[in-house]
Amino acid sequence: MRNLKRALSLLLSSAMVLGMLVMGSSAASYTDVTSTHNEEAIEVMKAVSVMVGDENGNFNPDKTVTRAEMAAIMANLLNLDYDYYTGAKTSFTDVPEWASKYVAACQANGIIAGYNSTTYGANDTVTAAQAGLMMMKALGYFQYQGDFEQDWQLATIKQASKINLYDGVNSNATDALTRNQVAQLALNTLEATMVDFTGELGTEVKLPDGTTIQMNYRSEYSNRAAKGGYDYTTTAGTDDNTLQLAEELYGNDLKKTATSDNFGRAADQWKYKTVTVGTYSDKADATYTSKVSRADLYNLVGKSVYDDLTKSQNPSTLTVTVDGKSIASPNVTDYIDKNNTASIGNPAATGNSSSVEVYIDNDTNDVDIVIVNTYLMKASDDYNSKNESVAANLVGTVGVSLKAGETPISSDDFAVKNVKEDDYLLVTLAGSTDSNKEIQSVEPATVITGTVNSYSVGNNVTIDGTKYEYSFSAPTDSGHDKNVSFEIGEQTTVIVDNNGYIMYVDEATVAANKYVYIAEIGSQGAFTSQDFVGDAYFMDGTHKTINLKNKFSDDSSVTKNTTGAWYAYTVNSSEVYTLTKLTAGAAENNTGSVTSTTAGTLVKNGNVTIGIDKGTGTAIKANNSTVFVVVDDDDNVAVYTGVSKVPTIKANTGKTVTANYVVSSNSAFAKYVFIDASDAKIDDATTTSSDFVYLLKYDSTNKDADKNDYYTYKAIVNGEEKTINLGENFSNSETCFTLYTDVKYDENGYVDSMNVVDSNDDYSQVTLSGGSSSGIGYEDGILTTWKDNFVVDQNCKIYLIAADSNVKVDAGKSYEVSANISANTLYTMLKGYKLTGNYFAQVNDDTNTLTTLYVYISATAAI
Repeated sequence: MRNLKRALSLLLSSAMVLGMLVMGSSAASYTDVTSTHNEEAIEVMKAVSVMVGDENGNFNPDKTVTRAEMAAIMANLLNLDYDYYTGAKTSFTDVPEWASKYVAACQANGIIAGYNSTTYGANDTVTAAQAGLMMMKALGYFQYQGDFEQDWQLATIKQASKINLYDGVNSNATDALTRNQVAQLALNTLEATMVDFTGELGTEVKLPDGTTIQMNYRSEYSNRAAKGGYDYTTTAGTDDNTLQLAEELYGNDLKKTATSDNFGRAADQWKYKTVTVGTYSDKADATYTSKVSRADLYNLVGKSVYDDLTKSQNPSTLTVTVDGKSIASPNVTDYIDKNNTASIGNPAATGNSSSVEVYIDNDTNDVDIVIVNTYLMKASDDYNSKNESVAANLVGTVGVSLKAGETPISSDDFAVKNVKEDDYLLVTLAGSTDSNKEIQSVEPATVITGTVNSYSVGNNVTIDGTKYEYSFSAPTDSGHDKNVSFEIGEQTTVIVDNNGYIMYVDEATVAANKYVYIAEIGSQGAFTSQDFVGDAYFMDGTHKTINLKNKFSDDSSVTKNTTGAWYAYTVNSSEVYTLTKLTAGAAENNTGSVTSTTAGTLVKNGNVTIGIDKGTGTAIKANNSTVFVVVDDDDNVAVYTGVSKVPTIKANTGKTVTANYVVSSNSAFAKYVFIDASDAKIDDATTTSSDFVYLLKYDSTNKDADKNDYYTYKAIVNGEEKTINLGENFSNSETCFTLYTDVKYDENGYVDSMNVVDSNDDYSQVTLSGGSSSGIGYEDGILTTWKDNFVVDQNCKIYLIAADSNVKVDAGKSYEVSANISANTLYTMLKGYKLTGNYFAQVNDDTNTLTTLYVYISATAAI
């Protein structure tokens, strides 16, 4: 092999640039190279002028490599003096002119061979086995025919696998290799140890037919000793006294140093001469892009690693970094814990779109957890070609801030030349503290615009039939974050990340909570800027007193206990409301009222007329989009959407009832209606079921395609654990771990009303206070508590709802349900504890036996 340095012309033909050198800055500038490609190998190959991109700045990583191109790559890799072979002729007749000197150089140095003496197969794609053999010959292997035994391909793959030559190549022996794969194969070869033949050649024997065989040949190769003090790795203790191909070719010019990247990942930094090629992180043992539980990581690392991490003497090390910030002394069980479905971290550190990478050292059982979040920036101007940068800012509140000088974003660092004003950008950030983050990556965000079909506040929104969930790292920004309520059927625009999770709500037609009915406005004291308050009824059924902005002090008609009216509102961060009164004859929203006759019917379920028995005012029509806010004689507030849901409301004897409404100027139907029914009878049209509902936990707030609000709870319904939807008469704070009956459903299947069980249902409710006598006993069919001695029916249904860690198995769950257990099992699970919680017990009056029992345990203490 002639190890002669050569200078390559940058003026190559387009046919040659596929495997040769052209101008370019770095692999990071290749627009067609992504994180799915072998970036480290591609960049190192470019740095040492072995494989680079074309004249358009592309590397073409997915293009297959021909055998002619492979010869050019090998000539570049081994620094062969191929110019010496310019114009030389080979025995091959199928080699194009541009490739002849590379093929000739490789053939002369024993790197390649043809199919036969005249056919090289120049335009055939090179296979993994063929390319691997070329690389291994460069390392010193396969110098003699006897090395191949019976099958050259099998022998090549076998030996290459022993020295990890195909790591990261991901190919079968006969697969055509891409430029991406060849780059990785070439880097693996540079890092491989060279060898010399130390076997026995044996004796050549010529057979009668003229063929020659090698008798007593023994194939053996030994690592070549290091020379010249060369060591391409600079980490202490890595000098193995052997010679790697990188050291043979580049001496001390090419260096790899073990380090960590800005996110805290273990990494290698490559440097060629005085130029830093790049820093490349190790491959994670596992990567997650959604919520990761402690049980997930326990299952990943296994019991042995977990035991080493938690042992008292010389434990293994757990390190955790979040966006480059190291978490001080992380508690192992906050991240790795058997049967614990809680999110890793304390508080939770991951969710949708968080990238969680886990690295396990198989020698030490150390575990590194690296968490990388995606953040959102918005361009404040077009890309400035003069300054070669674009100005952009982080969107909303995200708990971190950028280091000074990180903006504007330079096109020298990131591909931002096509960014326009108001474009959204997805960025990753890293820094040792939350206040000094540096931008690590920039790419355009995806904008989704469409019609809202349904949504669940804080969880997801369905747009044009596709459900989008919110990102864990989405910013907090009132009116644009996960707490937005949408208007069903209207257009919205959301910004999503690469995993399809919502980062930001750009434009939303927000639901009707921007309107409020003020029953009364008055003063708490002297007329000062902080004195004015309103008795407010909101569209979600909330009733509260709100503080009003002092502009009302200029309007005496407002400050003197004004009677009810509809208002549009805004509210600031101090919870001070600015009201704009909606008036009759307004251009957008007219207001009006209608009062029933004495003892007359104001509205009737299923009837479109508001003011059926009209006394005074103007009757108006309603439809299934009309929102009714109704206050009963106990000051309970219910919200109904549509005439099919609103109950019949009829004034009491000697009384009238009034509806105050808002109607759009271009519509004949009321949008919002407020009815104070304290002097009226409310006749609910729903029917009562015989269901028993044991509420477990609030899950989400939702709006369906018909604009119906409902609240999803986890529950036990008639003994089955499932979810149940509570309608608009409920909220997200209903009393849980409680048993209800008299359940009424509306036509959508949502619960309209329900009552806590009582003695009329043969149920008793008992509190467990945690005292010394609050335990439980069981013997011979008798279940005892501090209050009751139950004879247990043989078909008794018993449910244990455990929220205490001494009873539940999964520490990550807020509760666990054990359904249809026996009284003896209940006793076994709870014995030895003083109990805090409650139970609901049903006793059959005829047999005086316990037939159903729900036991909730919130806390325990040893007796």
